Amino acid sequence: MEIERRPRRRGGAPEPRDAGFTLIEVSVAAILVVAFALAAAASFGTAFGVSRGNLLRQQATAVVSQELEYVRTLAWSELAMASVDTGAPMLGSAGTTLLGSEAGFTGEETLVVFTDTGLVTPYRTYDIDGDQYAVWRYVTHEPSGPRRFVVLVTWSNEAASDSLLSSTLITESTARGNTGAVVTLPDGSPAPTTTTSSTTTTTTTTTTTTTTTPPTTTTTLPGLVIESLSLTLSQSQDKQTATVLVDYASGGNAVGAVVVGQWSTTPPEAGYPFTVNQVTSGPGRAIFVHNDGHVVLTVVQFCVTDIVLSGYSYSGGTQCVSAVW
Repeated sequence: MEIERRPRRRGGAPEPRDAGFTLIEVSVAAILVVAFALAAAASFGTAFGVSRGNLLRQQATAVVSQELEYVRTLAWSELAMASVDTGAPMLGSAGTTLLGSEAGFTGEETLVVFTDTGLVTPYRTYDIDGDQYAVWRYVTHEPSGPRRFVVLVTWSNEAASDSLLSSTLITESTARGNTGAVVTLPDGSPAPTTTTSSTTTTTTTTTTTTTTTPPTTTTTLPGLVIESLSLTLSQSQDKQTATVLVDYASGGNAVGAVVVGQWSTTPPEAGYPFTVNQVTSGPGRAIFVHNDGHVVLTVVQFCVTDIVLSGYSYSGGTQCVSAVW
């Protein structure tokens, strides 16, 4: 068996090996390169995810702005839900109230649902550059009088989901076609009003100056009377219907009169009382329909507080009718 002997330098030291990397050195270098590549890829993925999420939220914000602009174009009678989706999020167990703890306000508020005139559907979708946004919409009675519009936008960001919630208060005086806080008709136009004026005449002579006031005269306007007032309840449809028949005091149906009414409940419920108005039709009839369920044995009351018709007066005071739910 031969043993290879490395040549030795003068003095007995072996010659150095050839220059190069060992297998261990190459493996360590490869591991470091892979580690740096993975870290860079993770950082890039995180940055891309953040950028993508910001883009989706910006688009959702644009959806919210579009929804708020839409409801501000509605007349007061149109600013109501056309129907209710009982499977919608944030609703109370009965499906007639919105939970403030989830919608961003205190307590619960009753949904405003006018199936005949309401133009706010409970749900719709947006498709923006291939991204899908689900939009839930709600209109409620705010206790101090305005109506609250709440919009919830939801979307998916790859494996995660996100949402954006916003709301605004709209009063009858700020709804479309109702500037100046005037009473409106169901079509959004101002209701007729009556105005009075007085004059003072001053007579002057060369010797004395006297101020004379014309004799006080009282003009009695023709009157309006309520012929009948009734209230019917339908628990199966969560509907209350109040019917008012208005006549001229001299006889005949009063057409075009604005009947101002108020809904209330005993015991008091969230969103009550609230005021509504309708215009009498050909038979002198005004019909108030309100879709809102109640706890059993709740007393639902409807009161006529005023009737307005140009050239006529109403002196019947507040007249009410009630029924037990």
